[in-house]
Amino acid sequence: MYLALKLAHIVCAILAIGCNLTYGAWFGLGAREPEHLAFTLRGVRFLDDKISNPAWLGVGVTGPLLAWMAGYPWSQRWIWQGLAALVLASLLGLFVYSPLLKRQIAALEAGGPNDPVFLALGRRGTQLGLVFIGLDLYALTLMVFKPAGL
Repeated sequence: MYLALKLAHIVCAILAIGCNLTYGAWFGLGAREPEHLAFTLRGVRFLDDKISNPAWLGVGVTGPLLAWMAGYPWSQRWIWQGLAALVLASLLGLFVYSPLLKRQIAALEAGGPNDPVFLALGRRGTQLGLVFIGLDLYALTLMVFKPAGL
């Protein structure tokens, strides 16, 4: 049971982080071909809503179960810091990024790729994306190395 749960945890982490890391490439491709930009944004939204976010939920469920099954003491700071990074990223994604992406699609459809509102939302989305990558890589590093001092 433990190994099956560990496999599910790793697959969820790969899907979640993998999707998140591709968003910059998708946005870059869309910017090169503005006639396909709306499709690109809707594609990123699909990946975020249907693959990445459910995979992060899977990580959030399987991770604590694995820690419990492996007998890690809950006093380990690396466990709490990893969970905190996951919760922060999830809250930012749910309450900030998803609405921002929805507004960005609406601004593109209303004003086109050179619309100041669309461009401002794009910059904000890029900044938020960098925060996500930082949180993702921080949590991943904690889970892989399980630092004893933390």
